[in-house]
Amino acid sequence: MKDKIALANELLSLTKEIETHLGKSDLAFAKENEPRRMELAKHIFSTDVSEEQSPEIHKIIIEVLEINTRLQKFANNAKQEVAQMSRQVKKSQKATSAYQAHK
Repeated sequence: MKDKIALANELLSLTKEIETHLGKSDLAFAKENEPRRMELAKHIFSTDVSEEQSPEIHKIIIEVLEINTRLQKFANNAKQEVAQMSRQVKKSQKATSAYQAHK
């Protein structure tokens, strides 16, 4: 198994990649790679980190958490957009039904 710093760097790299893809509206990439990201985090935190690796792991995890905040904002915005589109579709369906009923 890789050492924890290598795992943390892999987690950071994948997190950055997901953010980049989300910026291009590539939700599929994020969905496909989120399980791997969670697996990496689980491996990092499943055992204690050595004192010598701790500062580097801490630095990497802080950066991952900062990106996670942006990813969460993106997810919340996307959720709101989908909800708005759903409301618009329902309004359109009601208007179409009313039009057809009064033809």
